[in-house]
Amino acid sequence: PTRSASAPAGDTARRSTRRSQESGAYKEILVYPSPKARGAVAVSKADLNRLHRDEFLNDSLVDFYVRYLEIELLPSRGANSARAHVFSSFFFKKLVTDCEARDNGAGALDGYERVRQWTRKVDVFAKDFLLVPINEALHW
Repeated sequence: PTRSASAPAGDTARRSTRRSQESGAYKEILVYPSPKARGAVAVSKADLNRLHRDEFLNDSLVDFYVRYLEIELLPSRGANSARAHVFSSFFFKKLVTDCEARDNGAGALDGYERVRQWTRKVDVFAKDFLLVPINEALHW
C-alpha cells in the first residue's frame, strides 16, 4: 500500500487513512507510464483523495507528476534527457538521512554513499537541469 510521508501527525489524517484502508482504496487505479516501464509509478484511489482541499500530497503523487514532467513536458520544451535528469521523491530523503545529526562533515560523505548507485549511469555534472523533489518538515 501507498503510505504518505507527508501526512500530518493529527488524528484527522489517521482517521482518513484508516477509512481508506478499510474501503480498499489502496488498489492501483493507474500506473504511469506503463506497468513494465522503468520507473513506473502506481497511483491508488487513496492517492487521488490526497488531491482534495486541505490534504497533503504523498510520495506517489509527487513521483507521478515528476515522471509526467520527465516524459511528456520536458521533451516538448527542448529539455531532453541529454540536458536534464529527474530524481524520484526518495532521492533527497536518502541523501540527507542522518546528515543533520552530524556536524563534522562525515554525514555528507555517508549521504553520497547512500545515493551513489542512483547516479552510476548518469553524469549529473554534464546536465543543465536536475529536478530533485524535496519533502522537508512534512511539506513538499
